[in-house]
Amino acid sequence: MLHCAFSALGPTHAAIASYNNHWGVPLTLARMPRKTEYCVAEVGMNHRGEIAPLAAMVRPDVAIITTIGSSHLGHMGSIEAIAEEKSDLIAALPANGVAIVPDDTGMDTIFRNVSKKAGIRLRHVGFSEDADDHLTNLVTTPDGSSFVFNGLNVSLNAPGRHLVRNAALALATLHALGLPLNAAIAALSLWRPSAGRGQIQPILGGTAALLDESYNASVLSIRAALETLSLIPAKRRVAVLGDIRELGDFAEREHLSLVPDLMAHADLVFCCCPHMRHVFDALAEEKRGVWQADAASLAPIVQSNLKAGDVVLVKGSLGSRMRDIVAPLLAGGAKA
Repeated sequence: MLHCAFSALGPTHAAIASYNNHWGVPLTLARMPRKTEYCVAEVGMNHRGEIAPLAAMVRPDVAIITTIGSSHLGHMGSIEAIAEEKSDLIAALPANGVAIVPDDTGMDTIFRNVSKKAGIRLRHVGFSEDADDHLTNLVTTPDGSSFVFNGLNVSLNAPGRHLVRNAALALATLHALGLPLNAAIAALSLWRPSAGRGQIQPILGGTAALLDESYNASVLSIRAALETLSLIPAKRRVAVLGDIRELGDFAEREHLSLVPDLMAHADLVFCCCPHMRHVFDALAEEKRGVWQADAASLAPIVQSNLKAGDVVLVKGSLGSRMRDIVAPLLAGGAKA
């Protein structure tokens, strides 16, 4: 979304995928054309001490923290430790820099302390009245969303409240830089999710649909995907989930926290990988499809159970190989 929005204003360079580690960040920077006006670099971590050296390479003018969740909790030990590590991106800002964060992370004390020490501006984005960049009038539909951002009308042609939040963070970034928003808003209306990250595609000869979230997963992103699944008209909503990785001793608790969301938003649930067995066993019997040890074993079972009128969500961590389920569905292997 940042790439889309900035490209409406000038030559923009961005990471081509999740190039967010000690290989991906320098690759993104090294490939930046000389005439670039705006660069969007993704900085990630799964252990303490990884963000600071990457941020030092990027030398950001604006730092965006998209969310604070339980991803990598097994390595980091606590949500607070995750917030502290991410706040190292704020600490890397110059004196005139801007940090942009959601207004509902629950970690605002950490962000405010780091921002004050670094002498930079901290801006909050969200639905609360206290947000610096304020969202109102949200309308969600199966085809997209509309909302008002700082008094400007914005439309997205892709469903999901989480995408509204992301679009607002992108627009807040341009606003913080003093850039005009109208062209960026027009560009975002044409934006679409990519494969594995929320793309919706027809399957079963166009009689059913796939919500492809197979690239990666966290507890928060699975909740968001299930909420999006519930927006899409269907005779039956099917969720196919693989394990969330890097949760360590917190894995069973974090996975089980998804059971209420599945009960609320899915009619039938298929699961694979060890931790999702806890989820499968905790579901009401009428919600259970099949559990298998891995995605490859589950794929033909999902294919044989899908029907016309279904919308199927496929999601799991990259290491759970949920693409093994998506690929045959897109190839037409499921029965009509």
